[in-house]
Amino acid sequence: MYPHIRCSGFFWIVSFIFYFSLLCNYSNAKQPDSCLWIVTNRIKAPEKENDALFGSTLDPEGRLRYTKACHCPGGRWIYQIRPDFTALLSDMPGNRDIVINVHGDHKTFDEAAERGWQISDEYNVSVLLFTWPSELPDATGARNFKNSKSNVRTSAPGFYRFLKLVEKSKEQKSSPLHNNHITLFHHSLGNYFLQRLVEDPDIELDLDRHLIDNLVLNAAAVNAKNHIAWLEKLNFQKRLFVISNKKDFNLNGVRIFTSDGRQLGERLDLPLAGTAVYINFSEAVGFKIPTGLSHTYFIGEVPEEVPNIRKFYRSLFHGEGIDVSDPTMFRINIEGLGYDLLK
Repeated sequence: MYPHIRCSGFFWIVSFIFYFSLLCNYSNAKQPDSCLWIVTNRIKAPEKENDALFGSTLDPEGRLRYTKACHCPGGRWIYQIRPDFTALLSDMPGNRDIVINVHGDHKTFDEAAERGWQISDEYNVSVLLFTWPSELPDATGARNFKNSKSNVRTSAPGFYRFLKLVEKSKEQKSSPLHNNHITLFHHSLGNYFLQRLVEDPDIELDLDRHLIDNLVLNAAAVNAKNHIAWLEKLNFQKRLFVISNKKDFNLNGVRIFTSDGRQLGERLDLPLAGTAVYINFSEAVGFKIPTGLSHTYFIGEVPEEVPNIRKFYRSLFHGEGIDVSDPTMFRINIEGLGYDLLK
């Protein structure tokens, strides 16, 4: 009798978990605000790495893979592999603005998905995530950063092919990219992709001049010296923004512990690009504890504390222009480095 009761109890527990999993799968597949659409050049994760669908290794043949990811309670993810880019976007909402997110260093596949979902949840946009291998399982700090930079250089042609897919899709009236605003948001080391679009000899940069509404270089982990040489050659956007914070702990670390020098998202070097609007967050953000808040200030508690930050990113992510003459949000930087965002 008692063994039967224990078995029955176990059966109901397993059944409940299984039912909850199916419910999560179904409900999240139907809810666009809990999903994002992913393009990656990672290969499948070895079992030893983690439970993510894709791991920390580049596809040796440069292939792109397509996955819809839906966020479940408790941080679980439901991944649905799609055969191509058109199939990936087949159930993206047709009435939401779109943020193409390129993350920075030290992100697993799951972590990159989580960051993309946070942007979607915070700003009510559809997120199309480009995720690339940026974390070695057995390395941190400068060694991981060096490996990630190498991965960006290798990945740049694949990233350009992804942008060409975006361009082609936007031309099609049935595509969710056709009539919605599109923002291309690069964070931290993800900005190195933009530099490589210009400097890679294997890339002939030829994209529609109105492909992107807002191109955002956020906390860019690229050398600030002579940045206009490549920045002014980016010509597929309506508006271009460079966002920096002198007290960015992460980027100060890159300057101190690597040979990469001043970082564009930290301390600007003159001259500035005439094609870009530079926004300095040193007053609005500055140095924060935990220190990561001084680098990742577009989601979480920082925009909650500083309404101007949330308002600023909300406008960017919905493809709107920024009125830098608004005295409640901006003032001209006294060093001639664009505009300061006010608290």
